[in-house]
Amino acid sequence: MGIGYVVGVLGGAILAHAAYATIQYRAVLKITEEEFSGPPMDVRYFTLTKLLSALSTDYIGGLTIR
Repeated sequence: MGIGYVVGVLGGAILAHAAYATIQYRAVLKITEEEFSGPPMDVRYFTLTKLLSALSTDYIGGLTIR
């Protein structure tokens, strides 16, 4: 099990958490009758973290394969 696999699984978990948090946030907005304008900041942070980890894993993986 390489580092790329571990980072990929971690990134998938972060993405799943972001989706779950957005669903919960929308449910709270429905209860409070507020309008949904976008995901909360923690979801945006986790999504950005996932994107950067995926890009860095692809870059590192591309350097090691020759």
